[in-house]
Amino acid sequence: MVFFIIHDAAGQTSPVGRPSSGDRKAACDLIEATLQKPNDEKHAAGQLNQYQKTSEHVLKLCPNNIVVTQVLKEAMAKATKAKSDRQAAKVLALALRDAQETLAFKPFIEAALPEGFPEPTPVGEIQLKHYPTYRMARTQMAGAETGAFWILFTHIKKKDISMTAPVEMTYSATGKDELQGQSMGFLYSSTKQGEAGKDEQVEVVDIPAMMAASFGIRGDVTKARLAEAKAHLDVWLKQHADEFEASGPLRVMGYNSPFVAASRRYAEVQIPVGRITKPR
Repeated sequence: MVFFIIHDAAGQTSPVGRPSSGDRKAACDLIEATLQKPNDEKHAAGQLNQYQKTSEHVLKLCPNNIVVTQVLKEAMAKATKAKSDRQAAKVLALALRDAQETLAFKPFIEAALPEGFPEPTPVGEIQLKHYPTYRMARTQMAGAETGAFWILFTHIKKKDISMTAPVEMTYSATGKDELQGQSMGFLYSSTKQGEAGKDEQVEVVDIPAMMAASFGIRGDVTKARLAEAKAHLDVWLKQHADEFEASGPLRVMGYNSPFVAASRRYAEVQIPVGRITKPR
């Protein structure tokens, strides 16, 4: 079962299941303590046993982290097929380090968030987030993110609007089940800033308060990563089909410019959702 976190409109966090941030730190500390122990080829079996115990403990601490769960379970399965204890220990050590990097990752936010926006979703986790009404300058991507970016950048410069994070990009499925960029939006810091309306290729709109199921990822948002994140969110929707349903297109909330190294880039892949009204 996937645990998730609910953010209220003020950006506060209420845990459902295990407390997220405390468990991530405890897992990181445990992994670091385990991997700092010196390697001893004469006692590879003991080392392998310790790595297995640590992996199992991390899985218990962070059952809500899909990426960590996937990495460690795959490594544990691969370790059982290794030719030696030493080789199996190496497989688990690499997986534990990868899990630690995921759990310790902190998004690099290059600009201020709009008023009332919740904090970014931890990498590998799904959160149900509440967003307040916000104002956005939007243009069509038409398959070219770079062109849309500069159209929007020219707009905010002309209007003397400060850049905020994240940048919102929506996607639609093509006939080949591939995801194609639909629109890009720069978010105003406040609904009191500027005014709604048309500005050449840009449309300034007010987006009503909404909810979104959000999955945090690190690195470049490639087609493969986008599809994988969507698959995780689709599973979440199925698990909560009696309470939530999709209410809008898939979107990516991007927090970093191309000038940020790929290893530090962060984004959220989201599906807007609404509560299902149950008949009385």
